[in-house]
Amino acid sequence: MIRDTNGKNVTRMQLQTKIWIKDALMQLLKEYSFDEITVKQIVLTAKISRPTFYRNYSSKREVLDDTISDIMLDYKEKFNQRNINDLYGLLVYCFHILTVIMTTSALW
Repeated sequence: MIRDTNGKNVTRMQLQTKIWIKDALMQLLKEYSFDEITVKQIVLTAKISRPTFYRNYSSKREVLDDTISDIMLDYKEKFNQRNINDLYGLLVYCFHILTVIMTTSALW
């Protein structure tokens, strides 16, 4: 067993399935707004069954929340790895994060 980004114990297959689902959602967001996307589209894009989707997530919103959590965790880890010693460095880094958020939020 390994831990996912939410700290829950999961098997490697469960972790891989969640990655497929999140990747499918991100792929669909390039073409459709979040409201236009259905669970059916996600499962078809991820090449999984509907029951498999619901074993991992209760809704497409939960997939989005999990994806955003992954992105924020990645930024937190990158922030901790940087040597930001002054206010200017912190502001530049925060501006970069906001730019990414503003750019990706236009997708949905």
